[in-house]
Amino acid sequence: TRPSEFSSSKEIGETLIGLMSKKGRVGPLFRIFYETWFLDAFIPEFKVIRFLPRRDLYHRYTVDEHSLITTEILDGLAESQAPESPCLRREEIEARFPAAYRKWRWWGKKSTKAFGKGEDPHGELDDTLTLPIYSAESEKIIREIKELFAKIEKPALLYLATFLHDIGKGRGGDHHVKGAEIACEVCRRLHMNVPDTDLVIFLVEKHLEFAKIAFRFDTQDFKTIEDFASWCNTVEKLDYLYLLTLADIWAVNTDLLTEWKLTMLHQFYRSVRSVIEDRVSAELNMERQRRETVTQLLATLPRDLSESDAERFISRMPSNYVDQMDPSQIHFHLRLLRKYTREKPIVGCNQSMMNIIEVVTIQPSRIGNFMRTARALSSLDLSIADARIFIRDDGDAINTLHVMHQEGVSLRQEIKDKIIERTVASLQDEWNEVWNPKKLKAQEIGRFRFEPMVEVYNKVSPQFTVIEVRCADSVGLLVKITSVLAKYGLDIRFARIHTEEQRVFDTFYVLDENRRKFEDHQKINWLKASIVKAIEAES
Repeated sequence: TRPSEFSSSKEIGETLIGLMSKKGRVGPLFRIFYETWFLDAFIPEFKVIRFLPRRDLYHRYTVDEHSLITTEILDGLAESQAPESPCLRREEIEARFPAAYRKWRWWGKKSTKAFGKGEDPHGELDDTLTLPIYSAESEKIIREIKELFAKIEKPALLYLATFLHDIGKGRGGDHHVKGAEIACEVCRRLHMNVPDTDLVIFLVEKHLEFAKIAFRFDTQDFKTIEDFASWCNTVEKLDYLYLLTLADIWAVNTDLLTEWKLTMLHQFYRSVRSVIEDRVSAELNMERQRRETVTQLLATLPRDLSESDAERFISRMPSNYVDQMDPSQIHFHLRLLRKYTREKPIVGCNQSMMNIIEVVTIQPSRIGNFMRTARALSSLDLSIADARIFIRDDGDAINTLHVMHQEGVSLRQEIKDKIIERTVASLQDEWNEVWNPKKLKAQEIGRFRFEPMVEVYNKVSPQFTVIEVRCADSVGLLVKITSVLAKYGLDIRFARIHTEEQRVFDTFYVLDENRRKFEDHQKINWLKASIVKAIEAES
Protein backbone atom coordinates (compact mmCIF):
# COMPACT_ATOMS: atom_id res chain seq x y z
CA THR A 1 0.00 0.00 0.00
CA ARG A 2 1.32 3.44 -0.95
CA PRO A 3 0.34 6.87 0.48
CA SER A 4 -1.44 7.60 -2.81
CA GLU A 5 -3.71 4.60 -2.18
CA PHE A 6 -4.73 6.07 1.18
CA SER A 7 -5.55 9.35 -0.53
CA SER A 8 -7.78 7.64 -3.07
CA SER A 9 -9.56 5.39 -0.58
CA LYS A 10 -11.94 7.06 1.83
CA GLU A 11 -12.87 3.61 3.13
CA ILE A 12 -9.32 2.96 4.36
CA GLY A 13 -9.32 6.28 6.21
CA GLU A 14 -12.64 5.55 7.87
CA THR A 15 -11.41 2.09 8.91
CA LEU A 16 -8.26 3.50 10.52
CA ILE A 17 -10.22 6.23 12.31
CA GLY A 18 -12.57 3.53 13.61
CA LEU A 19 -9.66 1.46 14.92
CA MET A 20 -8.17 4.53 16.64
CA SER A 21 -11.52 5.25 18.31
CA LYS A 22 -11.34 2.21 20.61
CA LYS A 23 -10.13 3.61 23.93
CA GLY A 24 -7.63 1.39 25.69
CA ARG A 25 -6.78 -0.63 22.57
CA VAL A 26 -4.95 1.80 20.29
CA GLY A 27 -1.37 1.46 21.58
CA PRO A 28 -1.01 -2.18 20.42
CA LEU A 29 -2.49 -1.16 17.06
CA PHE A 30 0.22 1.44 16.47
CA ARG A 31 2.90 -0.99 17.66
CA ILE A 32 1.68 -3.62 15.17
CA PHE A 33 1.70 -0.99 12.42
CA TYR A 34 5.24 -0.08 13.48
CA GLU A 35 6.62 -3.63 13.60
CA THR A 36 5.07 -4.66 10.28
CA TRP A 37 6.27 -1.43 8.58
CA PHE A 38 2.67 -0.70 7.57
CA LEU A 39 3.17 2.58 9.41
CA ASP A 40 5.74 3.70 6.84
CA ALA A 41 3.17 3.24 4.08
CA PHE A 42 0.44 4.99 6.08
CA ILE A 43 2.74 7.78 7.32
CA PRO A 44 5.98 7.76 5.25
CA GLU A 45 7.14 10.87 7.14
CA PHE A 46 7.58 8.60 10.18
CA LYS A 47 10.77 7.14 8.62
CA VAL A 48 12.71 10.24 9.70
CA ILE A 49 12.10 9.58 13.41
CA ARG A 50 12.42 5.79 13.28
CA PHE A 51 15.30 4.93 15.68
CA LEU A 52 16.03 8.67 16.07
CA PRO A 53 17.86 9.07 19.42
CA ARG A 54 17.78 12.02 21.80
CA ARG A 55 21.32 12.71 22.99
CA ASP A 56 20.59 13.63 26.58
CA LEU A 57 19.83 12.06 29.96
CA TYR A 58 16.36 13.57 29.95
CA HIS A 59 14.77 11.52 27.15
CA ARG A 60 14.94 7.83 27.87
CA TYR A 61 13.58 6.61 24.54
CA THR A 62 14.19 7.14 20.85
CA VAL A 63 11.62 9.45 19.26
CA ASP A 64 9.71 6.62 17.57
CA GLU A 65 9.47 4.56 20.77
CA HIS A 66 8.44 7.64 22.74
CA SER A 67 5.63 8.23 20.24
CA LEU A 68 4.39 4.65 20.64
CA ILE A 69 4.53 4.81 24.43
CA THR A 70 2.41 7.97 24.53
CA THR A 71 -0.47 6.06 22.92
CA GLU A 72 0.00 3.18 25.37
CA ILE A 73 -0.17 5.62 28.28
CA LEU A 74 -3.47 6.98 26.93
CA ASP A 75 -4.67 3.36 26.77
CA GLY A 76 -3.90 3.06 30.47
CA LEU A 77 -6.41 5.79 31.26
CA ALA A 78 -9.16 3.46 30.09
CA GLU A 79 -8.22 0.91 32.76
CA SER A 80 -9.24 0.80 36.41
CA GLN A 81 -5.70 1.31 37.76
CA ALA A 82 -3.22 4.16 37.33
CA PRO A 83 -1.88 4.57 33.77
CA GLU A 84 0.64 1.87 32.91
CA SER A 85 2.47 1.13 29.68
CA PRO A 86 3.44 -2.40 28.62
CA CYS A 87 6.97 -1.16 28.06
CA LEU A 88 9.30 -3.76 26.59
CA ARG A 89 12.21 -4.89 28.72
CA ARG A 90 15.72 -4.18 27.43
CA GLU A 91 16.38 -7.82 26.53
CA GLU A 92 13.31 -7.90 24.29
CA ILE A 93 14.13 -4.53 22.78
CA GLU A 94 17.67 -5.73 21.96
CA ALA A 95 16.29 -8.82 20.24
CA ARG A 96 13.46 -7.15 18.32
CA PHE A 97 14.90 -3.69 17.62
CA PRO A 98 18.72 -4.07 17.57
CA ALA A 99 19.28 -0.82 15.68
CA ALA A 100 17.26 1.13 18.22
CA TYR A 101 18.95 -0.63 21.11
CA ARG A 102 22.41 0.34 19.86
CA LYS A 103 21.28 3.95 19.81
CA TRP A 104 20.05 3.65 23.39
CA ARG A 105 23.13 2.02 24.95
CA TRP A 106 24.90 5.33 25.55
CA TRP A 107 22.21 6.11 28.12
CA GLY A 108 23.78 3.50 30.38
CA LYS A 109 22.30 0.78 32.51
CA LYS A 110 20.57 2.97 35.04
CA SER A 111 17.41 1.24 36.23
CA THR A 112 14.37 3.44 36.60
CA LYS A 113 11.48 2.31 38.72
CA ALA A 114 8.83 4.71 39.96
CA PHE A 115 7.40 3.34 43.18
CA GLY A 116 3.70 3.33 43.86
CA LYS A 117 2.04 3.78 47.20
CA GLY A 118 3.10 1.06 49.61
CA GLU A 119 5.88 -0.28 47.38
CA ASP A 120 9.37 -0.88 48.70
CA PRO A 121 11.79 1.58 47.04
CA HIS A 122 14.67 -0.74 47.86
CA GLY A 123 13.18 -3.77 46.15
CA GLU A 124 14.07 -5.17 42.75
CA LEU A 125 14.14 -2.61 39.94
CA ASP A 126 12.55 -3.16 36.55
CA ASP A 127 11.66 -1.21 33.43
CA THR A 128 7.90 -0.98 33.83
CA LEU A 129 6.19 2.37 33.70
CA THR A 130 4.07 2.92 36.78
CA LEU A 131 2.98 6.39 37.82
CA PRO A 132 4.28 7.21 41.33
CA ILE A 133 1.27 8.00 43.49
CA TYR A 134 1.92 8.76 47.14
CA SER A 135 -0.98 10.86 48.39
CA ALA A 136 -4.75 10.82 48.45
CA GLU A 137 -4.78 14.13 46.58
CA SER A 138 -2.74 12.66 43.71
CA GLU A 139 -5.00 9.62 43.58
CA LYS A 140 -7.95 11.99 43.31
CA ILE A 141 -6.26 13.79 40.42
CA ILE A 142 -5.70 10.50 38.59
CA ARG A 143 -9.39 9.64 39.03
CA GLU A 144 -10.38 13.00 37.56
CA ILE A 145 -8.04 12.47 34.61
CA LYS A 146 -9.57 9.05 33.94
CA GLU A 147 -13.05 10.54 34.11
CA LEU A 148 -11.97 13.22 31.65
CA PHE A 149 -10.58 10.60 29.26
CA ALA A 150 -13.82 8.61 29.51
CA LYS A 151 -15.76 11.69 28.33
CA ILE A 152 -13.58 12.31 25.25
CA GLU A 153 -15.99 12.12 22.31
CA LYS A 154 -13.44 11.70 19.51
CA PRO A 155 -10.60 9.59 20.92
CA ALA A 156 -9.20 8.92 17.43
CA LEU A 157 -8.24 12.59 17.14
CA LEU A 158 -6.51 12.54 20.52
CA TYR A 159 -4.63 9.32 19.75
CA LEU A 160 -3.60 10.52 16.30
CA ALA A 161 -2.36 13.91 17.53
CA THR A 162 -0.55 12.27 20.43
CA PHE A 163 1.18 9.82 18.12
CA LEU A 164 2.15 12.60 15.68
CA HIS A 165 3.21 15.22 18.23
CA ASP A 166 6.98 14.70 17.69
CA ILE A 167 6.95 13.68 14.03
CA GLY A 168 8.53 17.01 13.06
CA LYS A 169 11.78 16.16 14.87
CA GLY A 170 14.95 15.35 12.94
CA ARG A 171 14.14 17.90 10.22
CA GLY A 172 15.72 21.04 11.65
CA GLY A 173 13.82 24.09 12.87
CA ASP A 174 10.84 24.06 15.23
CA HIS A 175 9.56 20.49 15.33
CA HIS A 176 6.08 21.51 16.47
CA VAL A 177 5.62 23.69 13.36
CA LYS A 178 6.93 21.06 10.96
CA GLY A 179 4.91 18.44 12.80
CA ALA A 180 1.71 20.44 12.31
CA GLU A 181 2.37 20.56 8.55
CA ILE A 182 2.83 16.78 8.45
CA ALA A 183 -0.28 16.27 10.59
CA CYS A 184 -2.29 18.28 8.06
CA GLU A 185 -1.13 15.96 5.26
CA VAL A 186 -1.90 12.82 7.32
CA CYS A 187 -5.41 14.08 8.05
CA ARG A 188 -5.92 14.73 4.33
CA ARG A 189 -4.96 11.12 3.55
CA LEU A 190 -7.49 9.94 6.11
CA HIS A 191 -10.21 12.09 4.48
CA MET A 192 -10.93 13.81 7.79
CA ASN A 193 -13.29 16.79 7.83
CA VAL A 194 -12.02 20.33 8.37
CA PRO A 195 -12.93 20.76 12.09
CA ASP A 196 -11.29 17.44 13.03
CA THR A 197 -8.22 18.26 10.94
CA ASP A 198 -7.95 21.68 12.58
CA LEU A 199 -8.07 20.10 16.04
CA VAL A 200 -5.28 17.61 15.25
CA ILE A 201 -3.13 20.38 13.75
CA PHE A 202 -3.77 22.57 16.80
CA LEU A 203 -2.75 19.80 19.21
CA VAL A 204 0.48 18.98 17.37
CA GLU A 205 1.47 22.62 16.91
CA LYS A 206 0.68 23.61 20.52
CA HIS A 207 1.73 20.44 22.32
CA LEU A 208 4.56 22.22 24.18
CA GLU A 209 2.51 25.18 25.43
CA PHE A 210 0.57 23.67 28.33
CA ALA A 211 3.64 22.36 30.15
CA LYS A 212 5.66 25.49 29.34
CA ILE A 213 3.18 27.79 31.04
CA ALA A 214 2.39 25.41 33.92
CA PHE A 215 6.04 24.81 34.82
CA ARG A 216 7.62 28.17 34.05
CA PHE A 217 5.10 30.90 34.95
CA ASP A 218 2.83 31.88 37.82
CA THR A 219 -0.30 29.87 37.12
CA GLN A 220 -2.12 31.46 40.04
CA ASP A 221 -1.92 34.83 38.28
CA PHE A 222 -5.38 35.37 36.76
CA LYS A 223 -3.93 37.12 33.68
CA THR A 224 -1.77 34.07 32.90
CA ILE A 225 -4.84 31.86 33.14
CA GLU A 226 -6.94 34.28 31.08
CA ASP A 227 -4.31 34.65 28.34
CA PHE A 228 -4.01 30.87 27.97
CA ALA A 229 -7.79 30.49 27.86
CA SER A 230 -8.05 33.18 25.16
CA TRP A 231 -6.16 31.11 22.54
CA CYS A 232 -7.08 27.64 23.81
CA ASN A 233 -10.62 28.87 23.57
CA THR A 234 -12.76 25.74 23.80
CA VAL A 235 -13.10 23.09 26.48
CA GLU A 236 -12.55 20.43 23.82
CA LYS A 237 -9.16 21.86 22.83
CA LEU A 238 -8.13 22.20 26.46
CA ASP A 239 -9.17 18.66 27.42
CA TYR A 240 -7.33 17.08 24.50
CA LEU A 241 -4.23 19.25 24.96
CA TYR A 242 -4.05 18.42 28.68
CA LEU A 243 -4.27 14.67 28.09
CA LEU A 244 -1.66 14.84 25.32
CA THR A 245 0.63 16.81 27.64
CA LEU A 246 0.35 14.23 30.43
CA ALA A 247 1.15 11.36 28.06
CA ASP A 248 4.05 13.26 26.50
CA ILE A 249 5.70 14.14 29.81
CA TRP A 250 5.35 10.70 31.32
CA ALA A 251 6.62 8.97 28.17
CA VAL A 252 9.88 10.96 28.26
CA ASN A 253 11.08 8.87 31.20
CA THR A 254 9.58 7.23 34.25
CA ASP A 255 10.94 9.79 36.73
CA LEU A 256 9.54 12.91 35.13
CA LEU A 257 5.84 13.07 36.00
CA THR A 258 6.24 13.57 39.74
CA GLU A 259 3.45 14.34 42.19
CA TRP A 260 4.60 17.94 42.27
CA LYS A 261 4.38 18.34 38.49
CA LEU A 262 1.12 16.41 38.26
CA THR A 263 -0.41 18.75 40.84
CA MET A 264 0.81 21.88 39.01
CA LEU A 265 -0.53 20.64 35.68
CA HIS A 266 -3.92 19.69 37.08
CA GLN A 267 -4.41 22.91 39.03
CA PHE A 268 -3.62 24.89 35.89
CA TYR A 269 -6.04 22.77 33.87
CA ARG A 270 -8.85 23.37 36.37
CA SER A 271 -8.20 27.12 36.41
CA VAL A 272 -8.12 27.50 32.63
CA ARG A 273 -11.21 25.37 32.17
CA SER A 274 -13.20 27.47 34.63
CA VAL A 275 -12.31 30.63 32.66
CA ILE A 276 -13.19 29.07 29.30
CA GLU A 277 -16.54 27.91 30.65
CA ASP A 278 -17.44 31.22 32.24
CA ARG A 279 -14.96 34.03 32.85
CA VAL A 280 -17.25 36.02 35.16
CA SER A 281 -18.09 32.97 37.23
CA ALA A 282 -14.38 32.11 37.43
CA GLU A 283 -13.61 35.49 39.02
CA LEU A 284 -16.55 35.12 41.39
CA ASN A 285 -15.36 31.63 42.26
CA MET A 286 -11.97 33.05 43.23
CA GLU A 287 -13.67 35.48 45.60
CA ARG A 288 -15.83 32.70 47.04
CA GLN A 289 -12.79 30.43 47.41
CA ARG A 290 -10.98 33.19 49.31
CA ARG A 291 -13.86 33.50 51.78
CA GLU A 292 -14.09 29.72 52.14
CA THR A 293 -10.36 29.47 52.86
CA VAL A 294 -10.64 32.05 55.66
CA THR A 295 -13.70 30.28 57.07
CA GLN A 296 -11.93 26.92 56.96
CA LEU A 297 -8.80 28.45 58.45
CA LEU A 298 -10.70 29.74 61.47
CA ALA A 299 -12.81 26.59 61.84
CA THR A 300 -9.76 24.31 61.91
CA LEU A 301 -7.49 26.45 64.09
CA PRO A 302 -5.47 24.26 66.48
CA ARG A 303 -5.97 24.99 70.16
CA ASP A 304 -2.63 26.77 70.45
CA LEU A 305 -3.69 29.42 67.91
CA SER A 306 -6.27 32.12 68.63
CA GLU A 307 -8.94 33.31 66.22
CA SER A 308 -8.13 36.97 66.89
CA ASP A 309 -4.45 36.45 66.02
CA ALA A 310 -5.42 34.65 62.80
CA GLU A 311 -7.84 37.40 61.74
CA ARG A 312 -5.29 40.11 62.53
CA PHE A 313 -2.63 38.24 60.56
CA ILE A 314 -4.87 37.84 57.48
CA SER A 315 -5.83 41.51 57.54
CA ARG A 316 -2.17 42.55 57.36
CA MET A 317 -1.26 40.25 54.46
CA PRO A 318 -1.72 41.08 50.74
CA SER A 319 -5.00 39.83 49.27
CA ASN A 320 -3.34 37.16 47.12
CA TYR A 321 -1.90 35.44 50.20
CA VAL A 322 -5.16 33.66 51.02
CA ASP A 323 -5.61 32.75 47.33
CA GLN A 324 -2.27 30.97 47.24
CA MET A 325 -2.04 29.31 50.65
CA ASP A 326 -4.15 26.56 52.16
CA PRO A 327 -5.27 26.57 55.85
CA SER A 328 -2.57 24.13 57.01
CA GLN A 329 0.16 26.34 55.53
CA ILE A 330 -1.31 29.43 57.19
CA HIS A 331 -1.45 27.59 60.53
CA PHE A 332 2.27 26.83 60.15
CA HIS A 333 3.05 30.46 59.35
CA LEU A 334 1.12 31.63 62.42
CA ARG A 335 3.16 29.33 64.66
CA LEU A 336 6.41 30.66 63.22
CA LEU A 337 5.26 34.25 63.71
CA ARG A 338 4.83 33.69 67.45
CA LYS A 339 8.62 33.20 67.66
CA TYR A 340 9.45 36.20 65.49
CA THR A 341 10.78 39.41 67.08
CA ARG A 342 12.33 41.23 64.05
CA GLU A 343 15.73 40.94 65.75
CA LYS A 344 16.46 37.67 63.99
CA PRO A 345 14.98 35.87 60.97
CA ILE A 346 12.77 32.87 61.65
CA VAL A 347 13.03 29.81 59.40
CA GLY A 348 10.84 26.69 59.47
CA CYS A 349 10.42 23.50 57.44
CA ASN A 350 7.01 22.01 56.73
CA GLN A 351 6.50 18.72 54.84
CA SER A 352 4.57 19.53 51.67
CA MET A 353 4.47 16.19 49.83
CA MET A 354 6.72 13.18 49.35
CA ASN A 355 10.36 14.39 48.98
CA ILE A 356 9.27 18.05 48.93
CA ILE A 357 9.24 20.44 51.86
CA GLU A 358 8.05 23.99 52.27
CA VAL A 359 10.78 26.25 53.65
CA VAL A 360 9.33 29.39 55.24
CA THR A 361 11.38 32.43 56.18
CA ILE A 362 10.11 35.49 58.06
CA GLN A 363 12.25 38.62 58.19
CA PRO A 364 12.14 42.34 57.34
CA SER A 365 11.78 42.75 53.59
CA ARG A 366 15.17 43.40 52.02
CA ILE A 367 16.35 43.17 48.43
CA GLY A 368 18.63 40.16 48.09
CA ASN A 369 16.84 37.95 50.62
CA PHE A 370 15.94 35.45 47.92
CA MET A 371 19.60 35.19 46.90
CA ARG A 372 20.62 34.68 50.52
CA THR A 373 18.06 31.91 50.95
CA ALA A 374 19.03 30.27 47.64
CA ARG A 375 22.69 30.34 48.71
CA ALA A 376 21.90 28.38 51.87
CA LEU A 377 19.76 25.80 50.09
CA SER A 378 22.24 25.37 47.24
CA SER A 379 25.00 24.58 49.74
CA LEU A 380 22.96 21.54 50.82
CA ASP A 381 22.37 20.27 47.25
CA LEU A 382 18.74 21.37 47.45
CA SER A 383 16.73 22.68 44.50
CA ILE A 384 14.01 25.32 44.70
CA ALA A 385 10.93 24.41 42.66
CA ASP A 386 9.12 27.67 43.27
CA ALA A 387 8.98 30.55 45.72
CA ARG A 388 6.40 33.12 46.75
CA ILE A 389 7.14 36.27 48.70
CA PHE A 390 4.41 38.08 50.64
CA ILE A 391 5.07 41.45 52.30
CA ARG A 392 2.90 42.55 55.24
CA ASP A 393 1.76 46.11 55.78
CA ASP A 394 4.57 46.56 58.36
CA GLY A 395 7.29 45.62 55.85
CA ASP A 396 7.97 42.11 57.12
CA ALA A 397 8.23 39.44 54.45
CA ILE A 398 6.98 35.87 54.59
CA ASN A 399 8.77 33.81 51.96
CA THR A 400 7.57 30.31 51.09
CA LEU A 401 9.77 28.03 48.99
CA HIS A 402 9.10 24.48 47.82
CA VAL A 403 12.36 22.60 48.03
CA MET A 404 13.60 19.15 47.03
CA HIS A 405 16.93 17.35 46.98
CA GLN A 406 18.70 17.39 43.62
CA GLU A 407 18.92 13.57 43.72
CA GLY A 408 15.25 13.20 44.66
CA VAL A 409 15.99 11.64 48.07
CA SER A 410 13.88 12.15 51.19
CA LEU A 411 14.87 15.06 53.41
CA ARG A 412 15.76 13.80 56.88
CA GLN A 413 15.45 15.88 60.05
CA GLU A 414 19.23 16.37 60.00
CA ILE A 415 18.94 18.14 56.63
CA LYS A 416 16.02 20.25 57.86
CA ASP A 417 18.10 21.38 60.85
CA LYS A 418 20.91 22.42 58.51
CA ILE A 419 18.43 24.29 56.31
CA ILE A 420 17.33 26.36 59.29
CA GLU A 421 20.89 26.95 60.55
CA ARG A 422 22.37 28.02 57.21
CA THR A 423 19.37 30.05 56.04
CA VAL A 424 19.25 32.08 59.27
CA ALA A 425 23.00 32.71 59.01
CA SER A 426 22.78 33.68 55.34
CA LEU A 427 19.86 36.06 55.89
CA GLN A 428 21.97 37.78 58.57
CA ASP A 429 24.98 37.96 56.21
CA GLU A 430 26.92 35.60 58.46
CA TRP A 431 27.80 33.21 55.66
CA ASN A 432 30.49 30.61 56.23
CA GLU A 433 32.53 30.18 53.04
CA VAL A 434 33.15 26.49 53.78
CA TRP A 435 29.45 25.95 53.03
CA ASN A 436 29.90 26.99 49.38
CA PRO A 437 29.27 24.16 46.89
CA LYS A 438 32.45 22.63 45.48
CA LYS A 439 33.34 23.58 41.93
CA LEU A 440 32.98 20.84 39.38
CA LYS A 441 36.08 19.46 37.72
CA ALA A 442 36.33 19.95 33.96
CA GLN A 443 35.52 16.31 33.23
CA GLU A 444 32.43 16.49 35.46
CA ILE A 445 30.93 19.49 33.68
CA GLY A 446 30.41 17.56 30.46
CA ARG A 447 30.17 18.77 26.90
CA PHE A 448 26.61 20.09 27.02
CA ARG A 449 26.30 23.67 25.82
CA PHE A 450 23.20 25.82 25.81
CA GLU A 451 23.53 29.48 24.91
CA PRO A 452 22.20 31.65 27.79
CA MET A 453 19.10 33.64 26.93
CA VAL A 454 17.39 36.31 29.03
CA GLU A 455 13.92 37.65 28.24
CA VAL A 456 12.16 40.50 30.04
CA TYR A 457 8.37 40.74 29.76
CA ASN A 458 6.25 43.64 30.96
CA LYS A 459 2.93 42.43 29.54
CA VAL A 460 2.77 38.93 31.05
CA SER A 461 1.70 40.20 34.48
CA PRO A 462 -0.30 43.35 35.25
CA GLN A 463 1.70 43.98 38.43
CA PHE A 464 5.21 42.59 37.92
CA THR A 465 8.02 42.54 35.40
CA VAL A 466 8.75 38.94 34.44
CA ILE A 467 12.35 37.89 33.80
CA GLU A 468 12.95 34.50 32.20
CA VAL A 469 16.44 32.99 32.09
CA ARG A 470 17.20 29.94 29.91
CA CYS A 471 20.65 28.38 30.14
CA ALA A 472 22.68 25.25 30.89
CA ASP A 473 22.56 24.04 34.48
CA SER A 474 25.63 24.61 36.65
CA VAL A 475 26.72 24.73 40.28
CA GLY A 476 25.47 27.85 42.07
CA LEU A 477 23.52 29.05 39.02
CA LEU A 478 20.50 30.37 40.93
CA VAL A 479 22.73 32.28 43.34
CA LYS A 480 24.55 33.91 40.41
CA ILE A 481 21.32 35.02 38.74
CA THR A 482 19.63 36.32 41.88
CA SER A 483 22.82 38.15 42.92
CA VAL A 484 22.60 40.14 39.68
CA LEU A 485 18.92 40.88 40.27
CA ALA A 486 19.77 42.15 43.76
CA LYS A 487 22.53 44.42 42.40
CA TYR A 488 19.96 46.01 40.08
CA GLY A 489 17.66 46.65 43.05
CA LEU A 490 15.04 44.16 41.91
CA ASP A 491 12.78 42.64 44.53
CA ILE A 492 11.69 39.08 43.70
CA ARG A 493 8.03 38.37 44.52
CA PHE A 494 7.63 35.02 42.75
CA ALA A 495 10.06 32.54 41.23
CA ARG A 496 9.69 29.26 39.43
CA ILE A 497 12.70 27.05 38.75
CA HIS A 498 12.25 24.41 36.06
CA THR A 499 14.91 21.96 34.84
CA GLU A 500 14.82 19.88 31.67
CA GLU A 501 17.79 17.57 31.05
CA GLN A 502 20.81 19.89 31.59
CA ARG A 503 18.80 23.01 30.77
CA VAL A 504 17.32 25.39 33.31
CA PHE A 505 14.35 27.72 32.85
CA ASP A 506 14.24 30.22 35.73
CA THR A 507 11.41 32.74 35.90
CA PHE A 508 11.27 35.69 38.30
CA TYR A 509 8.42 38.15 38.92
CA VAL A 510 10.06 41.35 40.17
CA LEU A 511 9.53 44.98 41.17
CA ASP A 512 12.11 47.75 41.29
CA GLU A 513 13.20 49.63 44.42
CA ASN A 514 10.11 51.84 44.16
CA ARG A 515 7.87 48.74 43.95
CA ARG A 516 7.08 49.42 40.32
CA LYS A 517 7.70 47.50 37.12
CA PHE A 518 11.24 47.50 35.73
CA GLU A 519 10.67 49.28 32.41
CA ASP A 520 13.78 51.34 31.60
CA HIS A 521 14.93 49.89 28.24
CA GLN A 522 18.60 50.75 28.73
CA LYS A 523 18.68 49.21 32.20
CA ILE A 524 16.88 46.13 30.86
CA ASN A 525 19.66 45.66 28.27
CA TRP A 526 22.32 46.12 30.95
CA LEU A 527 20.54 43.60 33.15
CA LYS A 528 20.39 41.01 30.37
CA ALA A 529 24.09 41.41 29.65
CA SER A 530 24.98 41.20 33.35
CA ILE A 531 23.01 37.98 33.84
CA VAL A 532 24.62 36.34 30.79
CA LYS A 533 28.07 37.42 32.00
CA ALA A 534 27.41 35.97 35.47
CA ILE A 535 26.19 32.68 34.00
CA GLU A 536 29.21 32.34 31.74
CA ALA A 537 31.66 33.09 34.55
CA GLU A 538 33.67 30.05 35.69
CA SER A 539 31.71 27.85 38.12
